[in-house]
Amino acid sequence: MSGTGRNGQVTPCLRYRDAKAAIAWLVRVVGFAEQLVVPGEGDGVAHAQLVLGAGMVMLGSDRQDKYGFHAPGPDGSGAALNCFIIDDLDTLFARVTAAGEVALEGGVVDTPYGSRAFTIRDLEGHLWHFGTYDPWAPPAA
Repeated sequence: MSGTGRNGQVTPCLRYRDAKAAIAWLVRVVGFAEQLVVPGEGDGVAHAQLVLGAGMVMLGSDRQDKYGFHAPGPDGSGAALNCFIIDDLDTLFARVTAAGEVALEGGVVDTPYGSRAFTIRDLEGHLWHFGTYDPWAPPAA
């Protein structure tokens, strides 16, 4: 153990047909910051780490390897749903819509479990859900 206090923390790992375009989209539209981008074969990306607040996503170019997972198909099959807890949801929503994206719900919605949230689909079909619900917070009395 490294002693970082992150034992059990989950970090999504995604594949893209055009990982460089996906990175650029995530940075421009959502506000992710590139923490690490490792070039791959040809024009590909072997591995990238993008951060948004305390959250991280790792991604790379689609390829055949021992792991057997791939970018989503043209019909969206195999797409991931990535959920992020966001403190200032309205500012993020304004950023996303200013970039020309449309929430799948039509806007920010109130959920039955006490969150305000919206979801967008990226250029290859992965879903990005942003909301105020914090599953780690103690339940309201």
